[in-house]
Order: sequence, then C-alpha cells, then structure tokens
Amino acid sequence: MAAVTFFFGPPPGRRRAGLLWVFAALFCLSIGMLVQVTLPEAAKERAQSAELSGPASGGSRTLRKSRADQLAAAFESAGFDLVSVRLGIDQVPRIETIRLPKDMEKVADPEVRKSIFLRTLMPLILMENERIREARKRAKDLFAAAESNQPIAPADRAWLEKTAEAYGLESPEQRALLSRLDVVPVSLALAQAIQESGWGQSRFAKEGNALYGQRVWSEEGRGLRAEDLDGDEGFKVRSFRNLGESVRAYMKNLNSHSAYEGLRKRRAVLRSQGRQPTGALLAVSLESYSEEGVLYVKRLLEIMESNDLAGFDHVTLVPRAG
Repeated sequence: MAAVTFFFGPPPGRRRAGLLWVFAALFCLSIGMLVQVTLPEAAKERAQSAELSGPASGGSRTLRKSRADQLAAAFESAGFDLVSVRLGIDQVPRIETIRLPKDMEKVADPEVRKSIFLRTLMPLILMENERIREARKRAKDLFAAAESNQPIAPADRAWLEKTAEAYGLESPEQRALLSRLDVVPVSLALAQAIQESGWGQSRFAKEGNALYGQRVWSEEGRGLRAEDLDGDEGFKVRSFRNLGESVRAYMKNLNSHSAYEGLRKRRAVLRSQGRQPTGALLAVSLESYSEEGVLYVKRLLEIMESNDLAGFDHVTLVPRAG
C-alpha cells in the first residue's frame, strides 16, 4: 500500500495546488467576514470584553470580569432567555459565571437586574445538581450490585466510604447515604440566594461570592465579618473563590448538616411516594436555616411565588458536548 502524506501547506513545486490553497484561504476569509457582520459591533464588543470562552454548544463556558451590561449581552448571545427556559422551549446553557458584577445596583430596571441574577445562578445550580445526580446513580448502582452479591471493586468501595464521610456518615449505609446524596430544587436554591444575598446586592456576595449566608466560627476559616458586629461575636460569613463554590457548599450544607435532617427526610418520603420534591414542599423544613424561623420560611415561599420560581424546577441543562 502506498504511503499517504498529509501536507499543512501548498506542496513545493506545485503551482496548481498552491493556487487552490490561496482560493481556499480567500473563501474562509470571506466567510469569517460574513459571520462577523452578523453581530452588531456594540454587542460584539460587550461579549468579547465579558470573556465568554469555551465550546459554543454543550460544553461548559466560563464568564469572568464582567459588568452587568456585558453579562446580559453574553447571556443574550448564548440564547439564554428565562421565558423560553421556563416554558420548556429551550434548555439552560452551561455558563459558569465566576462572580457577580459589582455595578448591579447601577442597573436602573429592577426586572433586568433580577434577570441577570437568575441567569447567573441557574446554570451553576443545575450543574451542581447534575454532579450530585451522577454520584447518586453511581452509589445506587454499587448498592444494587452488592445486594445481588456481585463483587465490588476496591476503588468503588473506597469511593463509597469517602463519599459517606464527606456527607457526615461513619459508614456508607444505603438509606442514609441516598437521603443525603440528592439534588436541591432550583426554585429553593434561587429563593434562598435571593433572600440571603439581597439579589446579589449584599457586601458578602460582592466581596466574597457568598450567596447563602453560611457562617464559619474558626479564626482560620475564610470569611467576612459583618460591619455591625463586634469581633467577639465569634463568626464570619464564609467567602468563596467563585460563585460555583458557594452553590456547592450550600448544597453540601443542606445535604449533610444535622439541622436539615427534616428536609432530607421529607425529600426521601416524597421520592418514595413518586412525587417530585419541589422547592415549596421542601422550604417548610428550613425553619432552622435562620433565626427568623417560621418567618424565614414564609419569606422564601413569597419569593418563590412573586417571581414564579416554581416554573424553573423542571428546567434542564444543554447536554454535554460529545
């Protein structure tokens, strides 16, 4: 069989092949010019300065160093529309926004400000739920294999033990682990972020990517002190390197802390009944999240209702590329 050689340029001494390469380059250049003019210059500039990177479809993209108008432009260029998503017409793009814009308060229209906040958090919540769902499936498959006396690989056994420990369990008991290794409804995660961060306006959200008001008592713990509290209060509001970390820590908190055992039991019961654990159904178990108790739960329910957040409990992510 003859050897095949791939050239990455016009082969030497072949004028005709060289001309074909020239024509091909001119064709690609013309196509590039056509693509460029389809995006208005102002919108293109905002999207570029927002630094949205990554594959155009299916893959996760990272958005950083953005102003509010840049963030909105990037969402629009990605086709991220809340109405279409809520109606099930479109799926949520995989966009990881690193931090909230610091000029959010300068957005005059409150509805625009809310839209930016919701579109910032929704993909992060869905991607973390996806990670939890995949881990839950792996655990269920391993438990099923053990019940049918199939051998469990040492690596899988070690993973189960490590996961159980991470969720505050001494051993990977099936019922206990699966009650903790479960997703948090989108509407609940959004409502609590709205309540705890004031739609992203709080100092903790701006300076520390803290969306859920989680506290740390250790001096070594990374966090910010409230300006109206004395240092003797003993706690700080936990800060994070990015918003995704804040969402992950929040879900881990609900899924492992003893204060939220009632929420986990309620979620497990709903699943056993074949019912979907919605944000409204689980919010009633969150009296312990705030010193306000029942009033806090009431506020969460009001936020969900006034912003129609329940419509987001069924939304899905754009599938991964490949």
